[in-house]
Order: sequence, then structure tokens, then C-alpha cells
Amino acid sequence: MSRVLTLHIANALRLAHEDIAAAEALSAIGNRNDADLAQQAAEQILLAP
Repeated sequence: MSRVLTLHIANALRLAHEDIAAAEALSAIGNRNDADLAQQAAEQILLAP
């Protein structure tokens, strides 16, 4: 696996991790946007090459 591809995957997973953390924080305060961030994280994981 090339270094560029490895970095691309690592970056996508980092972004997904941040979105999950934000979704958890929003969920804790009852914000309805938590599901949007959770979905975005799932998409980032699925689209990581």
C-alpha cells in the first residue's frame, strides 16, 4: 500500500473519529444534529479506500 493511500485512509478515519466524538457530545445534551454527524462518520469510514 502506498504512503499516500495510507495517509488518505488515516485522515478519513481521523475525521470520522472526530465526528463520532462530536455526535456523542451533541447526544449528551439532546441536540438533534447528533444523528447527522454519526451518519457522516459512517460515510467517511465506508468511503475510505
